[in-house]
Amino acid sequence: MSQAALARTSGVSQSAIASYESGTRKTAKGIFDLAHALQVDPTWLSMGAGGMEPGTPATNVMDIREPRQEAWPFTTILAQDYWSLSAAERAIVESTVRAMILTMRNQKP
Repeated sequence: MSQAALARTSGVSQSAIASYESGTRKTAKGIFDLAHALQVDPTWLSMGAGGMEPGTPATNVMDIREPRQEAWPFTTILAQDYWSLSAAERAIVESTVRAMILTMRNQKP
């Protein structure tokens, strides 16, 4: 698919797509739109982690299929709500949070 066609399909500008391809773009703002348009996993697209198929858990990050004994890190999300999701849904949550953390870490001066 050409950059122009991907831009039309995803709503992400062609220049942003070119920046992602060259590795010069540091924000993940358009990654989810691109991943959706390409029908691939956003973590795989942004970091090459996990499988290409959407909802595929990343193999080089923490396995989220089983509850951990560590303190629950969120104050507005109940652990039982998270664990009630399917494995594929939890993988999407993990991919989203990981991409946001990496983006925020890269934006620090």
